[in-house]
Amino acid sequence: PRLLREMPGLEAESLGGAVGIELSEFFEADGDKTLTYAAESSDLSLASVSVEGSVLTVAPNDDGFEGFVTVTVAATDADGLSAQASFMVEVLPAPRPFASGWRLGWLKGAAGDRDAP
Repeated sequence: PRLLREMPGLEAESLGGAVGIELSEFFEADGDKTLTYAAESSDLSLASVSVEGSVLTVAPNDDGFEGFVTVTVAATDADGLSAQASFMVEVLPAPRPFASGWRLGWLKGAAGDRDAP
């Protein structure tokens, strides 16, 4: 097996959904050999990975944590030969609603001041 092209980095929201990647777009086997895939996350507290067939799923954990995770993927053929690739996933903080916390009070105060005589 060989890597056809570099795997790009990903961004995912910490409270967002999983991201799927078709691994057959990145790896190729010699002849008509079939590849099996495996993947590993460097930090399971941020994101987990799973492989079903040739689809890698990267799932940020719903704990609201943020940071960087290295995902390593291995493609192995029937002869036991393999190729590996790694890429970074940045787990971003979940977006906060605009109308929360001190900002809402500040905006109300600012609007009230503009309406004052």
